[in-house]
Amino acid sequence: MTDSEVQRREVIRLILSFEQTGQVLSDEVVRAKEPELHEKACQLFGTWPVALEYAGVRLVRGSSQNATPDLIIRRIRRRCADLHSMRAVNVRRAEYGLYRESIALFGSWQKALAEAGIDKDLLYSGPKNPKLTREAALELLTQRIRNGGVPTLAILACENQYLARCLIARCGSFQAALNLAAADAASESV
Repeated sequence: MTDSEVQRREVIRLILSFEQTGQVLSDEVVRAKEPELHEKACQLFGTWPVALEYAGVRLVRGSSQNATPDLIIRRIRRRCADLHSMRAVNVRRAEYGLYRESIALFGSWQKALAEAGIDKDLLYSGPKNPKLTREAALELLTQRIRNGGVPTLAILACENQYLARCLIARCGSFQAALNLAAADAASESV
């Protein structure tokens, strides 16, 4: 590996490091805050945007912060895992930046949810998610445990937020629901 290749990899590593910590990677900001990195990237890649492209970082024009698809997907999944409303109107009011960047990157809020692996039909009750009684919600969780998966609240909320909300509302807490379902699963396997 040549010295130039090593330097290019180091610049890419630094760019990715800054991206993962949520720092703004616009040309103007990096030039002001990290002039050595900016200069080195421009020497090795020609321009700052080309360096970002090599690092796999994509910025949204007009955005006040970094907006890579991976970052937006993580933010969407975190919002869902925290049991916040995922309806477009509520997200637009509560986190306009996330909503705007999702639209810019994915074309619509629904497509952004799909990219994040969230089935919009499993966020609320509806045809795919009928209203659940305590017993029905616990049975769904028990089946999941029997099939070898003990989910965390964050994982379950991203897969079926409505079920996660039902379990908490009807059992008092997710841990209480998990304990009841695990005991039921264990008693059936004996």
